[in-house]
Formats: sequence, C-alpha cells, structure tokens
Amino acid sequence: MDLSKLVKNYSFAPLSRQVMLTILRDYKRPNDKISELLKSGELVPLKKGLYVPGGKTDLPVPEPFLIANHLLGPSYISLESALSFWGLIPERVYEVTSATIKTSRKFRTPVGEV
Repeated sequence: MDLSKLVKNYSFAPLSRQVMLTILRDYKRPNDKISELLKSGELVPLKKGLYVPGGKTDLPVPEPFLIANHLLGPSYISLESALSFWGLIPERVYEVTSATIKTSRKFRTPVGEV
C-alpha cells in the first residue's frame, strides 16, 4: 500500500485518527494498519490520535502553526511566534507559542516543540 497516494488529498493538515480510519476503510483491521504505518515511519504521531506523514513519504509536513492549532484547540498563535512571523522582532523563534483559555501545556513532538 502506498500511503502517499491515499493521504495526498489530506496532507495539508495533521491527520486525525478518524481521517485515517476513513482512508483505510477497505481494510478489515484499519487500527492494525495504522500501527504498522507508525512502526514503519510512514506516519509520525504528534499525540494520541493525531499524525503527520513521516520522512519515508514524499508528502510535506503541515505548517507548524497549523499543527499547534490542532494539538490544543481552541487556540491562536501568539507572543514571540506571531511577532517573528510578521517580522516585528529580529530574533528567530524555535517554538510555536499558542494562547488558549485552557490549561497551559507543552508538546514535544518529532516535528518540533509546540
């Protein structure tokens, strides 16, 4: 199975478990196929039930700001991340900072720190 062909239309954003189950609906055991894709490196887990295409596929990884919004929602990109993106500060920012009304959390993912 070529994951690149299956998720090409969905790869602009992180893939939820529900999207993956829809893509793999022809399999008898789609959850086992998701586990196999994770072990082979074709999918990279961000958190439980949220994935991005891995390095073994030729698909681009979604933008860090979009990943941050999917990891903890509702939220918006703020602070140094937004200032750096718009060129209002000269420093380079290595983490994406989101503001939310929920409890603060830090996510360390294979894609980066959010």
